[in-house]
Amino acid sequence: MNNYLLALLRIYFIVIFLTTLSVATLPFWQQFSFLALPKYILLFLPRWWLLSALLLLLFFWRCLTKPQRLLVPVLIFVSLNYLDFQLPNFAKPISQNGKNIKIVTANMGEGSKIYNLKLLIKYYQPDVLLLQEISSTYLQDVFNSYLMSECVSGLCIASNIPFKQIKVLDRKMFGGWGNFAAIYQLESNEGHINLANVHFDTPRHALLAFIKAKGMSLFSMDFDENRKIEASLVNSFMSSLNNVVVAGDFNMPVDENIYQDNFSWLTNAIDEYGTGVNNTKYINWKGYSLFGLRIDHILYSDDICVNEVIVLESLGGDHRPIMATLRIVN
Repeated sequence: MNNYLLALLRIYFIVIFLTTLSVATLPFWQQFSFLALPKYILLFLPRWWLLSALLLLLFFWRCLTKPQRLLVPVLIFVSLNYLDFQLPNFAKPISQNGKNIKIVTANMGEGSKIYNLKLLIKYYQPDVLLLQEISSTYLQDVFNSYLMSECVSGLCIASNIPFKQIKVLDRKMFGGWGNFAAIYQLESNEGHINLANVHFDTPRHALLAFIKAKGMSLFSMDFDENRKIEASLVNSFMSSLNNVVVAGDFNMPVDENIYQDNFSWLTNAIDEYGTGVNNTKYINWKGYSLFGLRIDHILYSDDICVNEVIVLESLGGDHRPIMATLRIVN
């Protein structure tokens, strides 16, 4: 390879190295408000691009220096972590005490069909159903099959376990509209569970502002602060309770700084029990599910044990439901 191509390869490697370093440090970007917009771009881009760019280096393996060759496996490991690839956890704890409680959370927006939801309920028979982006108008038949149910501004719960509402959090305090969390206490025979059904603000608006190039920096910073407020309020309330489960559409991946700051004290069911790529949100194009990301979660505290978790098939929309089977640890 001539000197010109070698120089290009070195530049390419440096760019890939710096990009991978940026991706690895995403959870720490909250210290710099001017990085809000590039943070969202890196978080919500289709994540296969980084691994693809790294694999291209393998075609030029012989031309890489020894230090570069030593760095490539590390960079690939970081890219797999960025891709949100979960290795199987053979040491995962499984509780045999108490009764299983099966919880399903599903965002019903963007074309999800009630008929598909009914099939899910019939086949999996979840004890507790948490829904986002849906009105009670469409759920009467679903509610009829459950002991109790409630909807508060797009956040719905249906349960065969008695519950009472503890608190509803809305966006009026910072000039927004709609609820972003509904918190309940479920009273099972094994004890109570403090359960939050959440739907945090979507980053779609900030990304569209970037695409359209209209006041994007200011908008993304204000938007970022509002998301921090939403997450911190849920964290502040739930962290004072025991037997905690927080589930729903977080609109944030696990490597976002807002998630790390507010929810790292909880165990993520898919992180603990998932294998491979478990995306819950897809970009649908002409009936095909393309680029995906994991932004829906089921989280639980140390006094809860989850025995199984699975990402289910789409109900027709752009999100996929998550189902987890949990028990209270006595």
